Amino acid sequence: RRAVAEAREGPNAYKNNLELVVQGITLRKKIATLLGFQSWAEFICTKRMSGSYQTVDKFLTNLQTKLEESGKKDHETLLKLKEDHCKNLGVDFDGILNAWDTGFYGDRLLVTKYGVDAEKIKEYFPLDHVVETTLDIYQELLSLIFEELPKGTYWTWHKEARCFQVKDKESGSPIGYFYLDLHPRQGKYGHAAIFHLVKRTASHGAVDCMLCNLPASTPDKPSLLRHQNVVTFFHEFGHIMHAICTEGIGNSTRLAKCPRDFVEAPSQMLENWVWQKQVLERLAKHYQTNESLPDKTLESMIRAKHVNVAFSSLRQIYLSRLDLEIHGPNPPTTVEEIQALVDRLCPSISPL
Repeated sequence: RRAVAEAREGPNAYKNNLELVVQGITLRKKIATLLGFQSWAEFICTKRMSGSYQTVDKFLTNLQTKLEESGKKDHETLLKLKEDHCKNLGVDFDGILNAWDTGFYGDRLLVTKYGVDAEKIKEYFPLDHVVETTLDIYQELLSLIFEELPKGTYWTWHKEARCFQVKDKESGSPIGYFYLDLHPRQGKYGHAAIFHLVKRTASHGAVDCMLCNLPASTPDKPSLLRHQNVVTFFHEFGHIMHAICTEGIGNSTRLAKCPRDFVEAPSQMLENWVWQKQVLERLAKHYQTNESLPDKTLESMIRAKHVNVAFSSLRQIYLSRLDLEIHGPNPPTTVEEIQALVDRLCPSISPL
């Protein structure tokens, strides 16, 4: 954990990246000035739902104020878990919650206080069942029909990619197509995302693709997903539905033209279904016994949904504030000024 954290954010992680950041923000400031704006942030915000730099600044300030006390308590809780763990192991406690500690002690908190063991719970989420049930739920929610096309009847970039036609349930009219490409392989995009392959026109619907890197099943054992992976899958598929079901053609579609600070909203709304008891009961099916999650476990998962949310949200506020500052009216002009800004902002906002 420490090696990964230091490789990502340690003193030797960035090489000459900060020099490139200085060049980039300097150019952006020049562009904004030529366009009549005080800063790049102000220019970009006029193209977003927020409307202005001041609105974002006020939003972040208010949210930080509301989260600070809870974030401090989250930090203290994790630090106490680390102290107790070190005592039990007979090793020195350094009194610090490092970046590489948070995931480990966050998991221990879920197990010890809430009875939520992610490794045991994933036995109830075999990939194939989660995928098929998610498709069923979306068809019910949005009154759609998904029909998988037989292999060999559609163009594809890889044999594992599946293709579905989407129809309106009431009229039977075709709306569009989507691909599912779920498993990792050499050279494949490494995250979960969707890609718009073909835009809707007057004569045909949109074609979109959902890429994931979920482990494939083996002959001996099915692929099992952590609940967080189930949430991610449901979320990303929400983007597919946003793309397929949106109105308009070409670049006039609501998806292509919606503000960037709205584009996550539909999926963030839809993923909440994965925290509803009746939906969890459908998605969960033990890979050996076919049993659903016990009620006690379901209730514990739902109760633990917001554990450490203040702590993690303050980290996101810090990153947002850093973005605003380096693109503000007086951006840093040297590597040293950027580093000084980071050193000032991070401890003043994030407890990590």
